[in-house]
Amino acid sequence: MRNGKTVLSRCVFGLAVVAAASGCTSARRGVQRLAASHLADTATSYNLAIEQTQDEMLLLNVIRAQDNYPLYLTDASKVTGTVKADINLGLKIPLVHAGKAGGNDYFAMPSVDYSSSPSMDVNLLNAKDFMTGFLAPIPTDMFAYYWDQGWPSEFLLYLIVLRVDVYKETGDAKTPLTYVKSLYNHPDSHDPKQRDLQGFSEWVYDLVHLGRPLLCGDDADGAAVGPPLEKQDLNALKFLVPVAKEGLSLSPAYPGGGPAPAASVETWQLRQPKKVFSLAPWNEAHFCPKKIQQTDASGTSSPSDQNGAQRPAPFTPANVIARGPTGSHVVFGLTLRSPEGVLYYLGQLARLENRAKEQRALLIHVCDYKSGCADSEGGEPPVSPLFVALDRQGHGACPSIIWVRSLDGSDYMIPRAGEDPKKIPGTGQFLQLADVAHLCTTGRSMHALDLLSQLIGLQKTAKDFTTTSTVKVVGQ
Repeated sequence: MRNGKTVLSRCVFGLAVVAAASGCTSARRGVQRLAASHLADTATSYNLAIEQTQDEMLLLNVIRAQDNYPLYLTDASKVTGTVKADINLGLKIPLVHAGKAGGNDYFAMPSVDYSSSPSMDVNLLNAKDFMTGFLAPIPTDMFAYYWDQGWPSEFLLYLIVLRVDVYKETGDAKTPLTYVKSLYNHPDSHDPKQRDLQGFSEWVYDLVHLGRPLLCGDDADGAAVGPPLEKQDLNALKFLVPVAKEGLSLSPAYPGGGPAPAASVETWQLRQPKKVFSLAPWNEAHFCPKKIQQTDASGTSSPSDQNGAQRPAPFTPANVIARGPTGSHVVFGLTLRSPEGVLYYLGQLARLENRAKEQRALLIHVCDYKSGCADSEGGEPPVSPLFVALDRQGHGACPSIIWVRSLDGSDYMIPRAGEDPKKIPGTGQFLQLADVAHLCTTGRSMHALDLLSQLIGLQKTAKDFTTTSTVKVVGQ
């Protein structure tokens, strides 16, 4: 009889183990599905957190530029962590069987263990390699890349172009171009008439109002690198060529620049190949193949203007060339900003909106002319603020996309999307400014931060991430 009860107990125990295992497998599958769903939500939350972190970092530095404070760029390079989900199914087994068939002699006690331990690497972007690119002018091929991508032409010209040098074609082979003046893309919060910006805005209007200009690329004569060397110094110069990393070539440097037999060349020079990009009026594509005489990068032969200031060299590797309409005989050399300059330009726009007596926002056309986005009457395309960053205290009724607190305790925000201004109380025919007293619109602000973020990201190398500090993020 005792042996029968023992066998029965073992059978019951075996059934309990099988049931527990089956329940454990089913529960584990449920936990796995729960963990997978939570992991997807966690990854999305990390992505949103990085978005907010990066946008606020950019806006904070724009406000620093507005106040002429030092810039501190940081980057949340990655979020790492582990997600652990486990299930334990404990089985309560009596050590002594009293012969009573209790219903709760064998039962399972499941427990679920779930944990998440993320961490974020935050880097201060101040390494030499990063700062070298951050402070250098944007390469002309990068300007061409954005232009070909289809970004609005006014958007790119206002954000990226620092200065336009105006030249007149003379028809003289010795001095084909004469310097006329320079137009500065500079919003000055202390100048109610915005004289600098007025001239630049007029140039932008003249360039784009007939349609988006065509961008043409052409191989130009290489820019000189270093002084010319005589024939006796050629051996030393040849030694430098193999170690150059910029595609330098050894070329004859003879008067006139025309072809000459190698035997007659007494002076040689290192030259750097370059590509010249020209903007031509959309209806005058025949301008594209026409080359413009280039100057050396040094620009040492530039004459001074009537005030004694040094005139800019006509065209260097940092220039984009633009042509006036047929018959004008005018050529423009566009000097591009650095990524730091783009950031400071956004700070100037924010200063114009928050520090000027008459707080105003710069307006641009949101799409190009002749692109099908003009109004129903065939007039100009709609306008929108280029960048809006407002003091929250004076615009509390405006909902914000992002906001930051500056060092002095003031809060600044980019408003949530709203209607762009329909009436333009501008200061002139070409420069369009809007009163920000009741302005509650995002405009092109997030596009501007996007472009700035890309330009900053292009300066990063692996060296920027060798030293990091870890910020622990506690999971819920």
